Amino acid sequence: MNRTALTLFLVTGAATLLPADTLPWVALQHEALAASETGALQKAEDLFRSAISSAERGRNGETVMLWIQLAAVHRAESRLADAEQDYRRAIEANGLRARPSTLEGAVLLNNLGTISLSRVELKTAESLFGQAYATLVANQLTDTAISGPILANWGVALQRQGRWEEAQQTYGRAFAAFRQSGGEKTPEFAKLLTNSGLLSFATGSFEDAARKNREAWAIQNALPDVTARDRAFTLNNLAQALVQLDQFSEAEALFHKAIALQNAEGSKRDVAAVETLNNLAVLERTTGRLDAADRHEQEALELAARCIGKDDKLLASIWNNQGMIAISRSDFRAAKGLFQEAADLWLRTSGADSPNYAAALSNLANLEAKRGHRKQAEALFSRALKIDEAHLGPNHPKVAADLGNLAAQLYFQHKLSDSIALYERAQAIEEKSFGRENHEVGRTWRNLAIIYQVAKQYPAAENAYGKAIHAFEISPGPDSPELLNCLRDYASLLRKLERFSEAEQADLRASAIEVRNAIKAERASSRRPGGLALQD
Repeated sequence: MNRTALTLFLVTGAATLLPADTLPWVALQHEALAASETGALQKAEDLFRSAISSAERGRNGETVMLWIQLAAVHRAESRLADAEQDYRRAIEANGLRARPSTLEGAVLLNNLGTISLSRVELKTAESLFGQAYATLVANQLTDTAISGPILANWGVALQRQGRWEEAQQTYGRAFAAFRQSGGEKTPEFAKLLTNSGLLSFATGSFEDAARKNREAWAIQNALPDVTARDRAFTLNNLAQALVQLDQFSEAEALFHKAIALQNAEGSKRDVAAVETLNNLAVLERTTGRLDAADRHEQEALELAARCIGKDDKLLASIWNNQGMIAISRSDFRAAKGLFQEAADLWLRTSGADSPNYAAALSNLANLEAKRGHRKQAEALFSRALKIDEAHLGPNHPKVAADLGNLAAQLYFQHKLSDSIALYERAQAIEEKSFGRENHEVGRTWRNLAIIYQVAKQYPAAENAYGKAIHAFEISPGPDSPELLNCLRDYASLLRKLERFSEAEQADLRASAIEVRNAIKAERASSRRPGGLALQD
């Protein structure tokens, strides 16, 4: 799960050649800037403090820029409390000017807000960004270049509070502000696109998420000063959206490209790299490459031990995914331990009403279902559904998955009408989110077809099989095992209806898929040296 990026809009300075009659504080400032550019941050801090001391003798407000630049040094050292104090001193210095700068005042409020975001003080951040923008509105400065970044950060604060509709509206105003000021080809605009893309992803609009991240990547790729970390962040987000759209090959290539950027010389491998490795492992598990998924989860854990705390929610995500790998290997005991660890951490860090905790409950429910404990599974799936409906809304794809899980347990308890009602609701949500030709939609149609058939609702069953077959033909594709199995099920319905010729055609089509897949497997095996299995 990605951490939301945020846009910084900082007032900075640059070192230049100085004339001989330069004021002492200006000379110190330029020395400090030169030191900070070479990474000598302690030296830069000392020089900035000397410059501030020299400039303050005049009490003329010249220290505003110096305090801002010192704050940038402290932020580079992750000394957020010191940076916050610097910004507040800059606000005081701005007030000493004969004509205080409204623009710098708004920027300083914005920068204070970004510190609050870093501390997850979301209400404080929201208030500061609101004050910054109100300052621009009051002084008719909403058409300036800082308007878009302030609104973009305000949107992040709302998004991270789960106030998605307000965040969407604020992002819309941010897009308009960037376009009005001509800032559409800037790193800040690219960050707005990635943040808005994250919101689209969270609300199940995966096509929109992919589009926004593609646009962000195009902007970043055309700019020389965008960091490898920011590029990797965008590629990771794009890849995650593509996974949801079943575009696995492109998604995997993008994950590897993001990892290469995160591993590049001079890049700092941090929590973003952990997330990308974890996301790649999920894709590998989904496509059946369990050993590769295991390796990348272990690499993610080793890196996490060096860069995140022991109670970081990302650890729960890794344990959860390792539990899914264990299930794929039928190691239910290991899976339960991993899921329980993830559930306990999510409960401590996110609370009992968070979607993360709901995911843990769903996985524990799945284990109960595999053991035939249908009542226990039903109870856990019901709790997960209530949490997700309350937090994500009734029409989110995650809610559809919960409905399908619960429907399956009701089916196995012979509650056919209840099961059908839940599957029909899940199908409507999925079709709206993914379109008619998605494998998740196909799976739900197939499940509905099976239950309709058991309930002797034969016309509904035939219609559902037709929808499922069409979806599987597109995704995963015309030779997929899912299509093969669906054709076999459809043939059984046709025989029940005494339409034997049509049943034979469906069986023949399934057999042809089986033969083609066997030939492909044999050819792949013959290319392996010495008959040994190749490593991923």
